[in-house]
Amino acid sequence: PSAEISTTMAFYRGAVAWLGGLMTLAQAVYILGPYQVGGTPNANLRLVQHARTETDPRFGLTIRSVLGPYALLTGICALLLTFARVPAPDALIVAMSMLSTNGFMPHTSGASVLNNTVAELIMMVFMIVGATSIVWHRMLMERKWTLAREQSEGMLFITLAMALIAVTALGSFFVPTSQFAAGRQAFTFAFDAISIFTTTGITHDRSVGIGLPFELVLLIAFVGGCSYSTAGGIKVFRIGTMLQHLGNELNRLVYPNALLRDDVQYSEHPRQIAKAVWSAFFLAMLTLTIGILLFALQGAELPYAMALASGSFSQVGNIVNGGLAAFPAGEVPDTALLTIAALSAVARIEILVVLAAFASLKS
Repeated sequence: PSAEISTTMAFYRGAVAWLGGLMTLAQAVYILGPYQVGGTPNANLRLVQHARTETDPRFGLTIRSVLGPYALLTGICALLLTFARVPAPDALIVAMSMLSTNGFMPHTSGASVLNNTVAELIMMVFMIVGATSIVWHRMLMERKWTLAREQSEGMLFITLAMALIAVTALGSFFVPTSQFAAGRQAFTFAFDAISIFTTTGITHDRSVGIGLPFELVLLIAFVGGCSYSTAGGIKVFRIGTMLQHLGNELNRLVYPNALLRDDVQYSEHPRQIAKAVWSAFFLAMLTLTIGILLFALQGAELPYAMALASGSFSQVGNIVNGGLAAFPAGEVPDTALLTIAALSAVARIEILVVLAAFASLKS
């Protein structure tokens, strides 16, 4: 339990997660974006990636460009939490977890994460910040307001987050509990929903649970955050691209000769992007299916197997923790832990990168 971890060990765990988030961003900037892995957009990537030639990537300069907004936002989050009367060591650890969308917390207590509603509100804001694109953050730092407004993925993600807050807060009034007053329950539901949506994975009192239908939890965790962010999931840009492609195909049934926006029939680039996005989506579904089967073979019932596979794929700790209830307390098989680690690693470095690496080894 986190309550038994010393401050030094808590800082170490938070720092490792924070550095993992930095490496995730570096991978996105150097591999996923330039090669458009899974349809990853590469517009305005020059704001963070620096290279004179393909053989001179200037890794250090690029890392500094990524590290700048990442460290600055972490510091701002820690400072605001300190102003909200969170102890300074805890504030720094929590800030690192928020920007790396990692669910580690120095402690939890009862029906509150930090016993501080203002601090939890700050956490919600920076969970959303951590799940948005580092390229977008760079635009805002350099005051490129026009480019920032044109960054549709970030705007779509924030819009979805606000809609999710509104829906879950409203829905909380139809799920009465004796744990909270009505206002506090609405806030708790909204906090937990954003925690899952950004794949941060911090939940209030476990006896209360996430407060959302199980199917909805798995869905919003699967969607995840934005490209060039530390969040897990399939990513919002892929969902947007698939919906647009689906809409075009439906319109084609009605208007077979129409010229549609980003039409894959008449333009090579949209066709390649749509192919890459759908490939990534179906490979993600295949990975989840294999994960569910593996957990089921190890004795987990279907709902628990789904929670373990989905939580591992999207790196959402509280969903994984809920799935571990399938096994007797303290008797989680080593094979189950290895399966969780393998699914998390494959999803974090993108399944298409893994397949490309195996293909290159064979050739």
